[in-house]
Amino acid sequence: MSKKVTTKEQKKQDLVIIDSQLHQLAVDDNELRSIAAVNFGSVAWHLKLLGIPEIWRETQGEGIVIATLDTGVDTSHPALQGAVLEEKDFTGEGKGDRNGHGTHIAGILVGRRIEAGFCSIAPKAKLLAGKVMDKYGRGASVDIARGIDWAVKKGAHIITLSVNGPECDPALFKAIYNALAKGIMVFCGAGNLGAYKRDNLGYPGNFPPVCTVGSCDRYGNVSAYSSRGGEIDITAPGEKIFSTFLNGSYAQMSGTSMATPVAAGTAALMLAKHRKNKENLTPIRNMEEMMQHIKRLTTHRDNRDNREGYGCLMPFLAMYEDVEIDMVKDSSITMVKDSSITQLLELIITMVKDSSITMVKDSSITEVLETTLKMVKDSSITMVKDSSITQLLDTVIQMVKDSSITMVKDSSITVLLEAMITMVKDSSITRVEHILNSVRVPLRLLGKLLVIIRATTGSKKRTAKK
Repeated sequence: MSKKVTTKEQKKQDLVIIDSQLHQLAVDDNELRSIAAVNFGSVAWHLKLLGIPEIWRETQGEGIVIATLDTGVDTSHPALQGAVLEEKDFTGEGKGDRNGHGTHIAGILVGRRIEAGFCSIAPKAKLLAGKVMDKYGRGASVDIARGIDWAVKKGAHIITLSVNGPECDPALFKAIYNALAKGIMVFCGAGNLGAYKRDNLGYPGNFPPVCTVGSCDRYGNVSAYSSRGGEIDITAPGEKIFSTFLNGSYAQMSGTSMATPVAAGTAALMLAKHRKNKENLTPIRNMEEMMQHIKRLTTHRDNRDNREGYGCLMPFLAMYEDVEIDMVKDSSITMVKDSSITQLLELIITMVKDSSITMVKDSSITEVLETTLKMVKDSSITMVKDSSITQLLDTVIQMVKDSSITMVKDSSITVLLEAMITMVKDSSITRVEHILNSVRVPLRLLGKLLVIIRATTGSKKRTAKK
């Protein structure tokens, strides 16, 4: 005779953690150090891709409280010492993590620096750890709703949820909207159902006001397993992410469960930066304002689709975007000399000089440059149209397509980029706001070029070491 399932047991299975793939396990710091030396060095690939170390110069998440509602957290882990403000169990299983999923997410968000070089996105933020899922990764919507209410009362600024269910639960719906009404930012994983259907998002990711996060790889391409749907807002790195795991170990895992804390951690850095600047002209006081800032940091913010929303996060442009805003609103600025274009080009040159990329004919870099050139040629601004910038880009494209060019390091591509900077610095255009509007898209394309250079550089270096 089959066992009768109680209402409580049915309720306990209405939500599950977003299933993630475990690729590799490092039992301690020493093993992680060995793996890191071969694969990514002292800084993980997703931190490099997003330019997080550059943002750390301004903030590391000081003063921000992030709540993760998951399987709990192993607070005894060496990399999480001092990171957790408070933990609470809503499952009846007791505090701690018997699954590992929640501990992995906690490490991505707020893990502290250790000898092996591991670091989170926001290493100086604090964590509220609400255990709403049991050791099997199952939980009840009502428990998650209670966890959200707890996080709100405890002063969380950001809540991250890497859980998924097929139906909209009223209690969960109410708790999330109450958090949003109080100005708290909520980030939810899209799920790992891939492209099986055009729209296969579950809840709470299907609630419109939250930021629903899909996964992308180290090249910014949407991951094959990442769920699709009209409510997806952005994608963030979610493939083969190393973070904290059970019993002091570290695990390399993939899934939108990993992408979600990457996005939430990045939001924590943005929020911390804005809170430090009391005179900021673009405040972040609620989810809507946060989304406006996040959209400016994506690869195609004016075009949303059901695969990757507004595209992959590119937070290293945050500093440059803010410079643009300040320049437009400061009427005393009459020169492009100190513009974000110059800073970004100088950053690209540094990356190019430090790399040993093999240039392949018809590569992605070529496509980015060609698109940039088209945007420049189509510009209505006299300063840019038919200028020597166009000629320089033409020359760069020809050099990239030339199969005889195999190395970027010390090549004339660097010289050409430096010439572009000189030209920008020597400009005496007085209407900065018009120039910035015309170069915004080329600027973002140059940003994408930097992403490709970074990713390719890392790949080449790993291949050389092997």
